[in-house]
Amino acid sequence: MLSTTEAVIYLTSQRGRSETEWFRSYYTFNFGEFSRESRTPFGPLLAVNEHTLKEGRTLSFVNKKPVQVLLIPIVGELKYRYSKVEDTVDAGQASYILLPPGVPLELSNTYTSNSIHFLHVCVRADQNFKDSYPETCTFDFVDNGSTLTQLNVSSDGLFFIGKLSGRKSVICQPKFQHRGIFVYQISGTCEVHGRLLLPGDALSLTNVETIEFEALTHEAIVFVAELPFRDGN
Repeated sequence: MLSTTEAVIYLTSQRGRSETEWFRSYYTFNFGEFSRESRTPFGPLLAVNEHTLKEGRTLSFVNKKPVQVLLIPIVGELKYRYSKVEDTVDAGQASYILLPPGVPLELSNTYTSNSIHFLHVCVRADQNFKDSYPETCTFDFVDNGSTLTQLNVSSDGLFFIGKLSGRKSVICQPKFQHRGIFVYQISGTCEVHGRLLLPGDALSLTNVETIEFEALTHEAIVFVAELPFRDGN
């Protein structure tokens, strides 16, 4: 029997922010120079960043430890490069990579006149993993207004995305017990497990048997991660 559900909400107004004339980044958890006591990682989930990047520009990141990286374009096509790997991922797709420590990850907008907008998710990886080519999957929101779609990429966690129709309830059950659930509201408004989430808000849940989502606006988009917790973290 599961213990009492624990829930933590991360308000969009309390996210970290970095901005210049050519990019804007929001950080749900501590990242880069942004550091708050209340924004420590959720178990193995290290970062959920939302970036907007202008045409012809590149963001570069280096992690001190090995990480699993999930890239999900929201608007436009994203080019990424690390080590000898170079590829692109478009809206309606997600790419997953295993990034060794100290290896720069370059995220680029190759358009000539449009900005792109994307999620950049980092999950702690096993120290012993071997280099891997990226895994990319395609997902389709058509006729999917009342379910979450699993992103079929190789990972230690399970990732889902959904575009939920207004005033429709979705009941989800974690696939495994003793896992943490993290919900990030990409657009629109949802009530998740009794908590109201606006764009950029997030919610973490532990010791939960079922989760109810209700979209309060038309085509509310949510990202959900089901993460393995070992020894409580």
